[in-house]
Amino acid sequence: MTVILAAAAILVLGYVLVSAALRRIRAAPLRLPSTPIPDRWRGMVDENVPLARTLSPDEGSACCAWCSCFSPTSTSKDAPVSP
Repeated sequence: MTVILAAAAILVLGYVLVSAALRRIRAAPLRLPSTPIPDRWRGMVDENVPLARTLSPDEGSACCAWCSCFSPTSTSKDAPVSP
């Protein structure tokens, strides 16, 4: 029984220490690319992401910028690979 209590105490202490250490790590701010998004991207995003059609112009631009972050191309100057 003593071994089980000692193991439980070690697990709880480890959890508390690790969670406290992880809270101190600051995440880098996410930045959208500053390069202009090609005009044809908006059409591709509207076609492939149905919810994008309901976005305001500012939200649509942000959506296209985020899509460029996840594009397999290295820069937003290239057109995304369409399925």
